[in-house]
Amino acid sequence: MNQDRTPDPDGRTSMRYEYDVLVVGAGPVGLTTAILLGSRGWRVGVVERWPQPYHLPRAVTLDDETARTLASLGLAEVLPTISEPVKEYEWRNGKGETLLHLDYEGNGLSGWPRASSFNQPLLETALEKRARRTTGVDILRGWEAVDLTETSSGVRLTVMENAGDGSVPHQGERTRRVLPAEYVVGCDGANSFVRSRMKTSVTDRGFHHDWLVLDVIPHD
Repeated sequence: MNQDRTPDPDGRTSMRYEYDVLVVGAGPVGLTTAILLGSRGWRVGVVERWPQPYHLPRAVTLDDETARTLASLGLAEVLPTISEPVKEYEWRNGKGETLLHLDYEGNGLSGWPRASSFNQPLLETALEKRARRTTGVDILRGWEAVDLTETSSGVRLTVMENAGDGSVPHQGERTRRVLPAEYVVGCDGANSFVRSRMKTSVTDRGFHHDWLVLDVIPHD
């Protein structure tokens, strides 16, 4: 969706719904989507089940096109503080034999490094600050999407209050809300609630292996 939202004569968009678009998931994709839509005049509600940002990284690498997109949101000065250009990527087996080598030296066509490692919690913090400054964008933290239905003119997303943090479940009764909108966008990860409710397919390559991930700082 790349067109700007056409306002009504009174300067506001259509008020048939509280939001034009509901985005489920306040990760990098969801927040970027909300900022891009909000900056074009759409009213956007971002529904995120966790009350506080998740503190551990999941994604670790972005390319030059992603950096270009983030810079267009006003994060050009932030990116160098939360990311580090990657010059090469190499996998070796237990014998030290090279299994895979990728060369990422230099910048891409967009002018940004071809690949960079980054800190996802810091990126999400920067994106959320930017989203909260965007007119028409609301961040609804602590609300979990539990039902989604399509109507003749849009969608209805049912959300429930969630005061848990992932390790401690919500205590007591949970307030329920129904949010109508014209569109819903699922940005809620690999186990997407939105995708499951839409009954759309997903390609599973069948790679089920345990991983040991180590974040290290080498000695100079």
